[in-house]
Amino acid sequence: MTHDCKSHHSNIQDSLTSNYVAQPFVHLHVHTEYSLLDGINKVARLPTFVKSLGQPAVAMTDHGNISGCYRFYKECNKANIKPIIGMEAYYVVNDRSLKEPDELGKSYYHLILLAQNNIGLHNLIKLSSKSYTSGFYRKPRIDDALLADHSEGIIATTTCLGSRASQLILSGDLIGAEKLIHHHRAIFKDRFIIELQLHHDEEQQQVNKVLQKIALENNFPMILTNDCLTPGQYIMTNEGAKLVENVGEGDLVLTHRGRYQPVITSVNRNYSGQTYSFKVKQTKKTVTLTEEHPVHVSTVEGHLSWKKAKDVLLTDLVTFPRQALGKTFIHLKDHMPSFIQLLDFDKVLKKKRHNRDREVLYEGIPPSFEIDDDLAWLLGWFTAEGSTWEQKSTLTSIRSGFNFALSSQEKEVAVKLVEVIKTKFSYEPKINYFDNWTEVRGNNICLAYLFSGLCGIGSRNKRIPEEIKASSKLDIYLQSLFEGDGSNSKTTQLATSSIMLAYDVKQALASSGYWANVSHIKRKCQTGVFDQYLISYTPSVEPTKWRCFPNFIAREISTIIVQSYTGPVYNFEVNEDNTYVSEFTIHNCHYAYEHDKMHHEAALCLQTKTTLNNPKRFTFGEIKVHMADHDWMWNEARAQNMPYDVISNTIHLADAINSDSYFMDRMNRYPKFKDLPKEWSSIDFLATESQHGLFNRFKAMPPLEYQERLNHELKIIKKMGFSDYLLIVAQFMNGAKERGVLHGPGRGSAAGSLIAYALGITEVDPIKYGLIFERFLNEGRGSTPLIFNKKMSELADSFAVPF
Repeated sequence: MTHDCKSHHSNIQDSLTSNYVAQPFVHLHVHTEYSLLDGINKVARLPTFVKSLGQPAVAMTDHGNISGCYRFYKECNKANIKPIIGMEAYYVVNDRSLKEPDELGKSYYHLILLAQNNIGLHNLIKLSSKSYTSGFYRKPRIDDALLADHSEGIIATTTCLGSRASQLILSGDLIGAEKLIHHHRAIFKDRFIIELQLHHDEEQQQVNKVLQKIALENNFPMILTNDCLTPGQYIMTNEGAKLVENVGEGDLVLTHRGRYQPVITSVNRNYSGQTYSFKVKQTKKTVTLTEEHPVHVSTVEGHLSWKKAKDVLLTDLVTFPRQALGKTFIHLKDHMPSFIQLLDFDKVLKKKRHNRDREVLYEGIPPSFEIDDDLAWLLGWFTAEGSTWEQKSTLTSIRSGFNFALSSQEKEVAVKLVEVIKTKFSYEPKINYFDNWTEVRGNNICLAYLFSGLCGIGSRNKRIPEEIKASSKLDIYLQSLFEGDGSNSKTTQLATSSIMLAYDVKQALASSGYWANVSHIKRKCQTGVFDQYLISYTPSVEPTKWRCFPNFIAREISTIIVQSYTGPVYNFEVNEDNTYVSEFTIHNCHYAYEHDKMHHEAALCLQTKTTLNNPKRFTFGEIKVHMADHDWMWNEARAQNMPYDVISNTIHLADAINSDSYFMDRMNRYPKFKDLPKEWSSIDFLATESQHGLFNRFKAMPPLEYQERLNHELKIIKKMGFSDYLLIVAQFMNGAKERGVLHGPGRGSAAGSLIAYALGITEVDPIKYGLIFERFLNEGRGSTPLIFNKKMSELADSFAVPF
């Protein structure tokens, strides 16, 4: 750690009362989706959110692994955010091979390690690997011996309440805590930092006071962190639920009238003031609004009105819209691709053929059909167990068939499916019986497009058909959907990989008077990890916590929490209705970015093998573990009597990180060209030599087209770092010519390079013959360019010495 990161606080009170210049803050303790069943930050989303906070860098410190580090590195570079690769390691004081708990009863502690440079990253990789191969007991663990061997290039911190230092402080052993900090300072030198966290619980406050005292007495640098979760709030759209920050112009959002209306404009701004967090009875999510944000409320009798968030009372009822009805028919033409010809929409032509024997289209399918009990039942089963497939040709892909994959106990369902399809569409699919399952299969293009158009293509894109949502047969559809893909006990539960279907079902159940909760979890399978959404409700319990009215349901509020907030807020204008729906109906006023707290709580429950209903479960409670901006962090720090250094030192620490060197091993490590003129760069020398080479080829100034092509190639070569490579190859080829070694005009993609032609590497004019440079070298190419010459082995020995 450089001296820039040292604390400069001679007087805490002076730091607290002095004026400061607003500057960024860097989060150095962040968990992502690679902290299994704990972190839920998406690596692809994290850098862009950090950028929206005006922060220049962010760390990734997942539990016991650095599996996501390269993906994190690429995503940060894409967003122009400095990546800081780290790990929250599991640390033991004694020998890592021992399995007995220590004097505090602990088998491991937490320790934040940050890679300062390429050497640090290599050491972090070694620590992570050895923690699994030689230290694994319940968790992959490291000890002092490993730290001593692999501390170079690593910055470490005292970490969170789970650290050894924090646990010693909480046990009353303050001397032991200070000794441990000095011990780690001896290993990491000035690269060991005191970490303070902002959480308001008593234990954190106790630890913070002791750590500050140790830092002040020893002039140790301090930083401020906040275990982080990216915030996000779901808004109901026609495609299921979307995060509020992802809702944009043209999206269709659910309104208080139970219909979907387009977003006209979307805006966001920074806000500082009071927020009001509402939690509705029998739900898990908290919705946070700015104080002026209008909320749609109802009386017990069903009288509706709008109230500002600050004026809403616990006696008020919030509303959730019921789906607007009106659909009675499904029209075939609405779901057919353009290549299917319909004659006046009164019958489907039976003309086209696909392959030799299979008829593409079938007569008898009506142009429209009534949404009755049988059709709703059929579509419910297709959503649960149905799929379609494509028949690919040289010109296009045709969705040519459908099937239902049923269990061996669902043979009666298979028979009924065939009967309903035959009755409704004058087409009879086949039933195939296997040992462990039953299949209903049909080779009918029209029905394949109809079913996929109504219910979605692929399990991740399933949805409730719009026509079913707006019909009186929604209950029958839901019943068959749960029969096909649900499970029943005291609580009825549906599992799906489609977020659209999950929130469609949530709204559909609400329209029927039942409130459902949606949980998001990660499931493992043979091919990897996938997202799954669980929708659960209790049909046997009467929905007494809300009241059903013709157009909406009214629900009781359980808590309203008022707090200070500084950060981004979001809003969008909705056509005509001017409302949208989250957990309840709100007006298009400004909406506060809410935390993914419920999802995180569910993940913690999975990790600890318990349920959200268990009052003794492990939880962060009211601890704020979100990503905040500079002002929020400073306001919280100031309220806890922390010096401003804890903010500014995060910037100094980030500045000390050389992230550009992290993966330099993966970059091209060709030798440097030895014969550069003094104070010349290789790219400048390459440009000059190429200009001279072209002049010699033409015996005059080359045409403008050649100049432009030369500049284009130089730009790419410079960006990809191949100037030394080309200069060395040119020197190699000139040496061959001087020694009389025969060589051809050039073969392979190098013939497409004008610079190779100018330098004498090849003898082919790429512009004259229309050859493309990008076949030789382009930014999207993963492999390095190759220049072939069969005689190179004759010169290899003489060139090995200088290079």
